Amino acid sequence: MAKKIILGGLVGAVVVFIVSSLWHTVLGLGEIGIKTLPNEDVVLAGMRASITQPGFYFFPAPNMTPGRSKEQQSADNAAYASKYRQGPNGILIYSPGGEDFNFGKALLNQFLFNVVAALILAWILSVGAAGTSFGGRWLIVFLASIFAGVVFILPYWNWYNFPLNYVLIEALQRYHLFYGDSLRMEFPTGSGRTMNLDEIARELARRLISLFMPGADGRRPALAGDARFADDSHWRNLVWFHEYFHGDTGRGLGANHQTGWTSLVARMIEEFVE
Repeated sequence: MAKKIILGGLVGAVVVFIVSSLWHTVLGLGEIGIKTLPNEDVVLAGMRASITQPGFYFFPAPNMTPGRSKEQQSADNAAYASKYRQGPNGILIYSPGGEDFNFGKALLNQFLFNVVAALILAWILSVGAAGTSFGGRWLIVFLASIFAGVVFILPYWNWYNFPLNYVLIEALQRYHLFYGDSLRMEFPTGSGRTMNLDEIARELARRLISLFMPGADGRRPALAGDARFADDSHWRNLVWFHEYFHGDTGRGLGANHQTGWTSLVARMIEEFVE
């Protein structure tokens, strides 16, 4: 039994390592949402002058001094909420530099992580799936993959404010790489039509992208309220990314020069529009 667990773990680790490599090198999923800093040299110079220690920084940072009274904690929470609302806010994984990035070491570490995870799953199967049918074992692996997605993908939305639609599309694409055409679901609900997870992800992406694509009349739903974006050659290709959108018409609402999470749709346009 131990040999089967080790063999299954090693084979599983190799498969996961290859698939995750394809995500980054072929599909580019590892680059989704990544943007370069504007005025990078100026920003980096400010970091070098202000931050000397490597670490995981959260800004604006709440006051985490121990021993504060309830009144102090309440005042600190109010001050933090004000600073967060004013912005900017975010997270920073920072290293002051001085050493080369060891890509080979990082790659080896990633493979070892995959080995550990695959061995754990192989052990779970050996304990929980003993005497069960193939369908039962498949269900255990399926639930384990769902668990991994919930634990590692949804936090991007929960903690870092990634748009939920965007996170859902990415999760469906990743699950499809594992299940392929073997897992199909009815979509839309009640349509009687089934799709695999990648097809569902593409349909969801198409709906988001359609807000910014010109229709037969040359108007984009997100900008339909202003004829200049369809009729004036100087404005026609000036696409604004609004803060949020009307649920029925798709018309852009709120702030109209957003280059934050809304602009992630540009990555979807690049990937899904031919």
